[in-house]
Amino acid sequence: MGINDIIKEWLRYGDMDLNAAKFLKDNMNNHSAEIICFHCQQAAEKYLKAVIISYEKDPPKIHDLSELIKMCEECSDLVIEEIFSECERLGKYAVQSRYPHDYAIEDSDVEQTLQDAAKIRNYVIVNFFGEI
Repeated sequence: MGINDIIKEWLRYGDMDLNAAKFLKDNMNNHSAEIICFHCQQAAEKYLKAVIISYEKDPPKIHDLSELIKMCEECSDLVIEEIFSECERLGKYAVQSRYPHDYAIEDSDVEQTLQDAAKIRNYVIVNFFGEI
């Protein structure tokens, strides 16, 4: 499998997470807010890892989106400020949303995570891949 095929797989898996989050929101009336937010974080993680792979680096087995952005910046020599706040917001859903917790996830959080993941996807596609 060539590098473009590997990148496409990572992007496809990111899209599967984002589409799963949208499906759950549309069909579960936000009763699954935690898993929706988790899928959005996972989508963003996979999009950023696709960027790292495109520079022929192995993505680390981490969930920290801020660290992944730093790696993308190091690989590309770009400063990626446009999606930093989205990554910061999504970052908390990597682990916390998978276990019982003391804070409530609101409908507005669900909407925000969907918007954040979509923005990260669009940024990555437009700025790093275009058509691959």
